[in-house]
Amino acid sequence: MRIILLSALFSLMFTPAWAADDLLDSLCQQLDEAIAMSEQFVDAREERIKRLRNLYLSARNPEQEYQHAFSLYKEFKPYMNDSALVYISRCVELARQMHDADRAALCTSLLAFQYSTSGLYTEALNELQALHPKELGNEALTQYYVSLNHVYGELGYYSRLDAKRQEYFLKANEYRDEVLRLLGDDDDIALQYREMDCNVNNRPEEALQISDRRLQNVDKDEHLYAIVAFYRSLDYQYAGDTTNQTRWLAESAICDVRNAVMDQGSLWELAQLLQARGDMERAYRYIRFSWDCASHFNTRVRSNQITPVLSAIETRYQDQIVKSNRQLKLFIAAISVLSLLLLALFFYVNRQRKSLHESNSRLSEANSQLSALNTQLSSLNNQLSTAISSLHESNRLKEEYIGRFLRLCSDYINRIDTFRKHVNKRIKNHEYELLFNETRSQAHKEQAIDELYQNFDSAFLTLFPNFVQDFNALLRPDERIQIDSKGHLSTSLRIFALIRLGIDDSSKIAEFLHYSVNTIYNYRARVKNGAIADRDNFENRVKEIGMPS
Repeated sequence: MRIILLSALFSLMFTPAWAADDLLDSLCQQLDEAIAMSEQFVDAREERIKRLRNLYLSARNPEQEYQHAFSLYKEFKPYMNDSALVYISRCVELARQMHDADRAALCTSLLAFQYSTSGLYTEALNELQALHPKELGNEALTQYYVSLNHVYGELGYYSRLDAKRQEYFLKANEYRDEVLRLLGDDDDIALQYREMDCNVNNRPEEALQISDRRLQNVDKDEHLYAIVAFYRSLDYQYAGDTTNQTRWLAESAICDVRNAVMDQGSLWELAQLLQARGDMERAYRYIRFSWDCASHFNTRVRSNQITPVLSAIETRYQDQIVKSNRQLKLFIAAISVLSLLLLALFFYVNRQRKSLHESNSRLSEANSQLSALNTQLSSLNNQLSTAISSLHESNRLKEEYIGRFLRLCSDYINRIDTFRKHVNKRIKNHEYELLFNETRSQAHKEQAIDELYQNFDSAFLTLFPNFVQDFNALLRPDERIQIDSKGHLSTSLRIFALIRLGIDDSSKIAEFLHYSVNTIYNYRARVKNGAIADRDNFENRVKEIGMPS
């Protein structure tokens, strides 16, 4: 597992910008899937809690009750703050009943830490001030200083008075040094403190090296990985690398969701960065999910952090809906103008067709007369008659596909108008959430794309019935491509069908087929690699398919 993780880290360090964007999209997709399955992860944690609670209730002596209460505290610590406080408080009581001063002190320190997580700083300090550090064992003493560092760090972070802020941070640093004195160099808490110290002192490269060490010692499926990934995102934030900061926040958030962690810091910060990138749909969805988690965890600290972010993202999201509505109106107007132009073009083409038909009739008469006068030109006249027949067939095909195109345009105009009325009705009734749920579905778009591809395939194969056969003749036997049983072209065949029609710009092909430019490039390269002759001249030979020799 560690070797795989190191390989992944090495690849991340040397990933080009476009690959970094693809990786971030992949991570966001994984996060979307995790959020969709969040109820299953919560059910798994609830099942563990139920099992532990049954053991706790059936405990036969204080020692068993303490062990099960402590296990319940660890389950509730990142999941539900009130319950975590209840069980760690019970652990303090049980340890005192058993006259185990060291475990009582350890649990008191953990209780103080949980208080400070909840924003109850006075209660946390009261608990810690009741302890005597000289009487504590190593584990309890370490947690005692960790809790003091956390309390004063939180007080410094939220204090609005500069003098007090400096005082609190100085105390936090003193207790951090005590923790470092007690712990070994490879302990994760010590590494975390040193990592943050490097960032505060503007040494992000050294902080990343420490983060590398921490990642070597953690499994990607456990909650600690989310914490390490979150601090790694802070390293990149201090280094000014927003791309990697966003990526590691996504890694941390995925781990949090999969572990049913409700005390999240990564997801709502990720939502802020995605908002800045313009990905409003995901930002809105993530901040709403983060708010639900914070409400479940139930601390005012997280709620106070998320509320302004939620408000800002929601406001901008509503503005985007209004802007999209304006764009939709403009699009409908443009379609209407285009339809008028197409109607005018239809009448023009029809007139030209009639004129051409009359010309063909006169030409046929002239050919008949010329055939009677000169038998030596009969062969040429036969060829000309064949050409005229082909021209009639071409005119018929033009009429058919112009009619098909006009029907498609009319159908799309009706669909857009119906959707416009529906959107206006939702906006008028302030049903923004329903509108959001309806418009985020890709089903309508995918259906329209399928219809477009089916019409394109049918039209192209009618115009070039031997295209697939002639195209495969340019490829090696093992590289040849066939259409499916329904007569649909594959993606590779559509790409080269467009090239045959004169559209050889990868960006235009990508726009039509709804792929990335890089994907189109890879398809083209893969097919050309299977060419029988010179691959550099392959596309020129494709453009000649169906042309008279």
